[in-house]
Amino acid sequence: VWGKTFNSFSYYDKAIDIKIGTDGNLYLLAMTGAFDSTTTIYANYITIIKLDQNGTILFTKRYGNQNNPLYYQNHSATSFDLDNQNNIYISGYFAFHLQLHPTDPLFNLDSGYKDSFLIKLDSSGNLSYAKKLNVNYTNDHLERVNVAPDGNLNLLLSNGDNQSLSSYGYHIIKINSSDGNEIWRKYLENQIPTELGTDNFGNIVIAGQARNSYGPQIDVDPSTTTYLKKKKKYLLWLDGNGNFLDAKSYTSTGIGPTMFFTKITFDSDNNTYVGGNFYFQFDADPSSNITMLVNTTLTYCSDIYHSIFSIKFDNNRNFLTAFKYGQYSTYCPNLYVNDIKIKNGYQYYVGNFGHAYIDLDPSVNDYTFHVSPTNTPYGDGYILKLGPCDSLLPNASGNQSFCSSQIPTVS
Repeated sequence: VWGKTFNSFSYYDKAIDIKIGTDGNLYLLAMTGAFDSTTTIYANYITIIKLDQNGTILFTKRYGNQNNPLYYQNHSATSFDLDNQNNIYISGYFAFHLQLHPTDPLFNLDSGYKDSFLIKLDSSGNLSYAKKLNVNYTNDHLERVNVAPDGNLNLLLSNGDNQSLSSYGYHIIKINSSDGNEIWRKYLENQIPTELGTDNFGNIVIAGQARNSYGPQIDVDPSTTTYLKKKKKYLLWLDGNGNFLDAKSYTSTGIGPTMFFTKITFDSDNNTYVGGNFYFQFDADPSSNITMLVNTTLTYCSDIYHSIFSIKFDNNRNFLTAFKYGQYSTYCPNLYVNDIKIKNGYQYYVGNFGHAYIDLDPSVNDYTFHVSPTNTPYGDGYILKLGPCDSLLPNASGNQSFCSSQIPTVS
């Protein structure tokens, strides 16, 4: 219908996420670059762009270290969310200093080295508050923010390789959205998170893994109670107060980078969908039953991901279905899924892949894309829409396909 490009200095330009507000407008979070002719330094800005449904830009707001050229590039946004009033909450990281306002010290953040931040903007993109979150990482880190159904915020922050703590781990924080103050904070040791989701009832879902895949069991219960898991990857459910509800473990077999969770989302019935990528094979059903997702073994491209998986759990966290798409013949696609949305029974997947053929039809049929390195030297992106299954027909079985006997629509 329409398309837009933003900014003109492509090296520092990166879209982070886009969301639709309750006002029907689009909110785009990006990092954009600009050359400062006075300091001859390329500045990096946290940028919010609001557009109406026709693609008309309603406002563009940029925040960064405008008056501090030494710190122009030492910050980035990593995620954002909107509340029902279209207030904007942005998570990210910075090093040493972040000055979001040229004159108001309330929006200055300082850290001894590196830390994570939370910023609130009103629906017009104006600053409401900025908070340093006291994670103090050195290199590895992750920040995710979700608006919960009660209007407050769930934050997931990893401190990666922070040597000031006794062990590696991550923080789960409940934030009062009105003032940015903490309501509670939980901590899990010796673990690395990869994604955060908040369901329709305010329960928190975290995809994570043990920091040491070959180490001892890890405790995934953030309370004083112990709940040990020994497999490499897991999904963790907590209630809105951070109390343990459930955990599912995953492992995989074969060579290569095995499997990795990248996205968590929910449908209107509060079913949970977890997506990610994998190399060889793994059992998608964490119960005693088996639903194997299998790729062809290609040892000459074992360091990349061949397929995307999607796993569905019901509201009680029981496994329902799983399918895969991606690998086609003997090609090595290096395939990723970056976002998943469920709307009116349709499933939407957005991602990117390298120079290869990919099969985007998860049924027994083929729907292939191909990228030529001559035309697109850095690979390309894809959008996949899967139609709802026909409930009057039987489910697929035994062939790693998405209701293949029910003939889903791929478009």
